[in-house]
Amino acid sequence: MSLVPVHQLKPGMVLKDDLVTKGLFSLERGTVLTETLIQKVKNFLIEEVHIHSSSKITNLGNKALKTNSSSLTQKIYPKGEFLFLQGDQASEIFLLIEGELEVLYAREEKVLEAGSRDQRKSIIRSTGRKVTILQRKNSVFGEMGPLLKLNRTASVRTRSDSLVAVIPAGEGLFQAMLENPSLGMIMAIGLATRMDDIIQTIRKYNSVVNQLEPIAHEFPILYTATAEKLKARVIATKNPDLELLHEDIKKSSLYLRTGKPQKQNDIFKEIIPPFLKVRQDCDPRVFKGARIFKAERGEVICSDGSIADRIHVLYSGSIGVFRGEKKLFEYQRVGDALGTVRAILGFAHPENNFENRNLKLKATRTSQFIEINAMDLGHLSKKNPALILHLSRGLAERLAFTNEELLDSLSKIEKYIRRLTRSKDSILNEIQIVIDQCLQHPEAVKQCLPEIRSLYTMRETLEKLEANFDRMMSQSKSSNI
Repeated sequence: MSLVPVHQLKPGMVLKDDLVTKGLFSLERGTVLTETLIQKVKNFLIEEVHIHSSSKITNLGNKALKTNSSSLTQKIYPKGEFLFLQGDQASEIFLLIEGELEVLYAREEKVLEAGSRDQRKSIIRSTGRKVTILQRKNSVFGEMGPLLKLNRTASVRTRSDSLVAVIPAGEGLFQAMLENPSLGMIMAIGLATRMDDIIQTIRKYNSVVNQLEPIAHEFPILYTATAEKLKARVIATKNPDLELLHEDIKKSSLYLRTGKPQKQNDIFKEIIPPFLKVRQDCDPRVFKGARIFKAERGEVICSDGSIADRIHVLYSGSIGVFRGEKKLFEYQRVGDALGTVRAILGFAHPENNFENRNLKLKATRTSQFIEINAMDLGHLSKKNPALILHLSRGLAERLAFTNEELLDSLSKIEKYIRRLTRSKDSILNEIQIVIDQCLQHPEAVKQCLPEIRSLYTMRETLEKLEANFDRMMSQSKSSNI
């Protein structure tokens, strides 16, 4: 850091400290100076300012001058610095120009317990989970708080020196979208991508649960079969050693436990909208110039297996989401948008690659809605920015809920896995005990060889699954930079 006289300031220099002049004029640290800002500093008779002297920061500052084609303020954040913390007031949206960031999420109740911002930062550092990485240039972030009129719903920290542009929230955001129509689509695509990241994470953890369930179900049966074989051999041979072994095995709480285990694949459920009974304010401009479609009660709007290239925005009535004939949930609010994530991601794909739907949309009462072809989103971002802003707000609402849902799910699956692998009465522990007991008796090995081999396989599978889970959990935790 260096103290530079005001008359030596040059465009591209980066402020090291906040610059405040009795509340009349202020610039935050990290701000890239422009000719206009330098002149303002001179107008307020400031004599010296602290400037970053790092060559990396200086290079980013010079790059900021070349990339700034608008009036947006640009800031530079060094590696390891928080741009904002979960719980902060949200008055700005950011555009990543260069660098790499991580989004961290801590449990809401933990954050609310903090008595100061420093305590919040400490909690986020120690307990925050890494939700996603932001590294795509020109991606928008920090939009959820302003869009939902909430405090920051997550924290963002730099993984490398990063350059961002600052977009004012509120009416300033709508004005920025009018001036730069692509901004709205960049924001919507970023939200849809982060939503998809969480969905994929949930599926990844769910695959671990699906592999554990057969073991949880089959082991008690295998355990009982081993015990029954030993019992038959004891009756036939009167072998006292085998009889003692059989008595030891009978002491286990797993003996004869052949009932159905608790179904665990409910740990991760469908991402059900959290807002079924929450009133949503919908800007009337969303429906401006759009064709209104009508569906009678029971009419299928989209079938499962169809291409997911349409977004449906509810105008009146209600639309249910079905798997087969089972209704999973129902949208009833004016402005509720269905199919947003898949349609936006297909639009953003270089080859406009749209997935097929795995759920069905059906009117649950006479309903009206608009239908948006995803291929028209680029055109609509210019023609009707209010619509794109509305879709982004819906995604932000859903994402805020899903962050908490993910943490709840991770907590449940961790307890489940530890119960199978690390608790005193865990299956992994029981498997090892049975193997050790049987290996001490050649007659038991001979009698129960197929079961012992299966137990070895189960043990290896459980150990691998636990190691994979630990690795995934470790990767999801924030690193203390």
